[in-house]
Amino acid sequence: MARGIKTQIESFLSGFFELIPKHLIAIFDSKELELLISGLPDIDIVDLKENTEYHGYEPNADVVKWFWEILEEMDQTQKANLL
Repeated sequence: MARGIKTQIESFLSGFFELIPKHLIAIFDSKELELLISGLPDIDIVDLKENTEYHGYEPNADVVKWFWEILEEMDQTQKANLL
Protein backbone atom coordinates (compact mmCIF):
# COMPACT_ATOMS: atom_id res chain seq x y z
CA MET A 1 0.00 0.00 0.00
CA ALA A 2 1.34 3.45 -0.86
CA ARG A 3 2.56 5.06 2.35
CA GLY A 4 1.57 8.57 1.27
CA ILE A 5 -2.12 7.73 1.12
CA LYS A 6 -2.30 4.93 3.67
CA THR A 7 -4.47 6.96 6.06
CA GLN A 8 -6.90 7.91 3.31
CA ILE A 9 -7.19 4.32 2.08
CA GLU A 10 -7.77 3.03 5.61
CA SER A 11 -10.49 5.67 6.15
CA PHE A 12 -12.13 4.82 2.84
CA LEU A 13 -12.11 1.09 3.62
CA SER A 14 -13.48 1.67 7.09
CA GLY A 15 -16.45 3.59 5.65
CA PHE A 16 -16.87 1.14 2.78
CA PHE A 17 -16.97 -1.85 5.13
CA GLU A 18 -19.49 0.00 7.28
CA LEU A 19 -21.84 0.03 4.29
CA ILE A 20 -20.95 -3.43 2.96
CA PRO A 21 -19.48 -5.88 5.48
CA LYS A 22 -16.15 -7.32 4.38
CA HIS A 23 -17.38 -10.91 4.49
CA LEU A 24 -20.05 -10.11 1.88
CA ILE A 25 -17.58 -8.82 -0.70
CA ALA A 26 -14.72 -11.20 0.07
CA ILE A 27 -16.07 -13.65 -2.51
CA PHE A 28 -15.41 -11.19 -5.38
CA ASP A 29 -12.07 -10.51 -7.04
CA SER A 30 -11.13 -6.94 -7.99
CA LYS A 31 -12.56 -7.17 -11.52
CA GLU A 32 -15.87 -8.59 -10.33
CA LEU A 33 -16.14 -5.90 -7.65
CA GLU A 34 -15.41 -3.18 -10.21
CA LEU A 35 -18.13 -4.60 -12.47
CA LEU A 36 -20.62 -4.65 -9.60
CA ILE A 37 -19.84 -1.05 -8.65
CA SER A 38 -19.43 0.48 -12.12
CA GLY A 39 -21.44 -1.80 -14.38
CA LEU A 40 -20.51 -2.65 -17.95
CA PRO A 41 -18.65 0.01 -19.87
CA ASP A 42 -20.32 1.58 -22.89
CA ILE A 43 -17.93 0.66 -25.68
CA ASP A 44 -17.98 3.13 -28.57
CA ILE A 45 -17.21 1.04 -31.66
CA VAL A 46 -17.09 4.08 -33.96
CA ASP A 47 -14.46 5.73 -31.75
CA LEU A 48 -12.53 2.47 -31.47
CA LYS A 49 -12.58 2.00 -35.23
CA GLU A 50 -11.48 5.59 -35.91
CA ASN A 51 -8.53 5.28 -33.51
CA THR A 52 -7.30 1.81 -34.42
CA GLU A 53 -3.76 1.52 -35.78
CA TYR A 54 -3.24 -1.35 -38.20
CA HIS A 55 0.09 -3.20 -38.37
CA GLY A 56 0.39 -5.72 -41.16
CA TYR A 57 -3.19 -5.10 -42.30
CA GLU A 58 -5.02 -2.41 -44.23
CA PRO A 59 -8.33 -0.99 -42.96
CA ASN A 60 -10.05 -2.19 -46.15
CA ALA A 61 -8.78 -5.79 -45.89
CA ASP A 62 -11.59 -8.38 -45.82
CA VAL A 63 -10.51 -9.79 -42.46
CA VAL A 64 -10.57 -6.30 -40.91
CA LYS A 65 -14.01 -5.60 -42.36
CA TRP A 66 -15.27 -8.94 -40.99
CA PHE A 67 -13.85 -8.12 -37.56
CA TRP A 68 -15.74 -4.81 -37.39
CA GLU A 69 -18.96 -6.39 -38.69
CA ILE A 70 -18.81 -9.10 -36.02
CA LEU A 71 -17.92 -6.59 -33.30
CA GLU A 72 -20.88 -4.39 -34.23
CA GLU A 73 -23.22 -7.38 -33.83
CA MET A 74 -21.98 -8.17 -30.31
CA ASP A 75 -23.81 -7.03 -27.19
CA GLN A 76 -22.02 -4.93 -24.54
CA THR A 77 -21.03 -7.96 -22.47
CA GLN A 78 -19.44 -9.69 -25.46
CA LYS A 79 -17.62 -6.49 -26.46
CA ALA A 80 -16.30 -6.03 -22.92
CA ASN A 81 -15.10 -9.64 -22.83
CA LEU A 82 -13.32 -9.22 -26.15
CA LEU A 83 -11.55 -6.05 -25.12
